[in-house]
Amino acid sequence: MYRFGDRRIIPFLCKSPRSFKIMEYIRPNGSGGIPFNWKKAKRMKLTKLIGMYGIKWRNSRNSYKPLFKLKSDMTIDNESQLRDIYGFPSGRASIKDIASLDKHSINFISKSPFAIISTCSKSGKLDASPRGGEPGFVKISNNNLLIPDYKGNNRLDSLVNITETNRIGLLFLIPGIDETLRVNGKASITISPTILNKFNTESKTPKTCIVVEIEELLLHCAKALMRSKLWDISAQINPEEFPSMGKMLKDQLKSESPAESRQDMINRYRKDL
Repeated sequence: MYRFGDRRIIPFLCKSPRSFKIMEYIRPNGSGGIPFNWKKAKRMKLTKLIGMYGIKWRNSRNSYKPLFKLKSDMTIDNESQLRDIYGFPSGRASIKDIASLDKHSINFISKSPFAIISTCSKSGKLDASPRGGEPGFVKISNNNLLIPDYKGNNRLDSLVNITETNRIGLLFLIPGIDETLRVNGKASITISPTILNKFNTESKTPKTCIVVEIEELLLHCAKALMRSKLWDISAQINPEEFPSMGKMLKDQLKSESPAESRQDMINRYRKDL
C-alpha cells in the first residue's frame, strides 16, 4: 500500500493555501518538494496524478493527508476510489436512464439492424454476442423486446447464460449514426408459436426467441464511434490484407486441414442467413 512513511517519493497534486497554483512532489515524511508550473502541469495532464496516487490536500497550510490507500500495483478496487479519479456524472448524463420505451428509443430500435447482447452465467462466465438482421429485426411488444434466435453454431453461450441468470444487456447500433442505445433487463427464452409467428415474414423462422423485459434504457453519446471512425469508409481496411476466419481458426486450433477460404466461408454462410 502507498502511504506516508514509504521510502518511495509519492507524486501528487496539491493546492497552495494562497495561490492554489503549485504542483509539487511531496516526500513521504512531508519534507520539501519540487515546485512545477501549474499551466505546464495541466498541459502535461499531470493533474490526474491526485486520483492515480490516492492523495488529497486540505486547505490548511502545509497539511496533507492520504485520500485512500492504494495497492502497490496501482489497481483500483472500489467505487470510492473511482469517483475520486473521475468524479460524478452531472447534468443530463446523471438522469438520462429511463425505465420504459419512448418514441425515440422505439424509433432507434426500429431502424437498428445490429445489436450486441451481453449475458452472464451463475458462475460469472460472461459472453457478448452479435445479433443482426433487417432494420427492426428486434420486435417490440409493450415494454418488451423480442430477439429472434436462428440456427447457428450451437454453442448457445448466450442462451445458456439466460437460463441460469435471466439477465441481459443490449447495445443497439445504426449504420451512419454515432449514438448508440443501451438496454438492460430481465430475459427469458420462449418457443411460443404466438411469438415466433411474429417473425413469419422473415426468410426463416427462428428456433427460439429471447424476450427482454426492459428495466433500464439510455442513449449513449457518440464519442466512442467518433473516435473509432466506425462508419467512415476511409477507416475501413482491405479484407484481403486481413487473415480469413479459416486461416485464423487453423492457426489457433493447430489444425492440419486446409484453411477455408474467405469466399468459401461466405458462400457457406449465405445458405443459413
